[in-house]
Amino acid sequence: MASENTRKWAIIPEPNSMTVGEGTVLLPYAGRVNESIAIGDGDFLLAHQLVADIRSATGTDWDIATGDMWSGFIRLRIADSRDFDSQDGGTAGAYTLTINTDGITITGCDSEGVRNGVQTLRQLIRQNGAVLPVLQIEDAPAYRIRGYYLDATRGRVPTLAWLKQWADKLCLYKYNQLQLYIEHTFAFDGMSETWRGSSPLTPADTLEFDQYCANLGIELVPSVSTFGHQYVAMRTQELRELGEFPEDADRPFSFIERMRHHTLNVADDRAFAFSAQLVDSYLQLFRSKRFNICADETFDLGKGKSKQEAQRVGVATLYATYVGKLCEHLSKQGREPMFWGDIAIEMPEILETLPNNVTLLNWQYEPEATDEKIQLVAQAGAKQIVCPAVWGW
Repeated sequence: MASENTRKWAIIPEPNSMTVGEGTVLLPYAGRVNESIAIGDGDFLLAHQLVADIRSATGTDWDIATGDMWSGFIRLRIADSRDFDSQDGGTAGAYTLTINTDGITITGCDSEGVRNGVQTLRQLIRQNGAVLPVLQIEDAPAYRIRGYYLDATRGRVPTLAWLKQWADKLCLYKYNQLQLYIEHTFAFDGMSETWRGSSPLTPADTLEFDQYCANLGIELVPSVSTFGHQYVAMRTQELRELGEFPEDADRPFSFIERMRHHTLNVADDRAFAFSAQLVDSYLQLFRSKRFNICADETFDLGKGKSKQEAQRVGVATLYATYVGKLCEHLSKQGREPMFWGDIAIEMPEILETLPNNVTLLNWQYEPEATDEKIQLVAQAGAKQIVCPAVWGW
């Protein structure tokens, strides 16, 4: 565990091991960051991050270089096989950070490890300025996927500039995945009736943000409603006939109404064509192989237009068949489907039908959350990612 001395600095997340020595290290007035070319950071972004934070904290301008002919007070490098003999071994994302009077060295097990070590050093510089503690940190991620889910639909739609600022913050705290949740706030072709007036994100925004995240070591994963949560789309003249309750499409819109008449009538073949079109056009804008089809809170399922079919096969089968069809559609294109697991957990027989390459996102937002739902999914043999809330209960 980390030393008690770590309480002087809010390093997030807390490192596995920190040894704080005697004395301090003063960052030189005219310093340099030497970043090994082996890291694969083509634009030397990690070195530039450090230089920017040093400038902000101390007012000094540092140089950047690579190669063994150039000295560097801060050195970033990839480990060889002998460098990691601790408990963190060859763990992806592992690193050591050493600060002493000879300089600062970050050695990563891999490129992600160097990136994680740089973020720890940036946090220290932001809190300590030019006078850093003598220390050694050995650290590795506790979780392979450290994701953040950002709602880009409710309330104000984030601008590209704001999204970049948020990605910068996620990078600083070593997140490596970001999902942008979209309902009606993306400018899909042929759906202007749905997104007009919402300041929607565009394909150009997405392409640029995807590249920006990739440079930061963050996987940008597409997440779009393809089943429930069609609050706006199912109110349009063009698409309302695809909903479970088209006759209610014009009822006053309120928070309570958001929980009703917004689910696709999946007994209608046109519903799948609609969802497949969303998926096919959206996935082309992302380099990630993962795709979150959402499929949560389908409260209307089997109660309206699909009631007769639900009575024939059962609501669980109706849900599982549609989600399975969408997942298969993605799998055929080399993608890894994900979906929110609330409905499947309410009807556990659905869990037995999931394809092997599907990941269930098991959200636990309650203030008194237990592991009951997690155990349920695990016992069914389904792959899951546990998603806690960020609210301060």
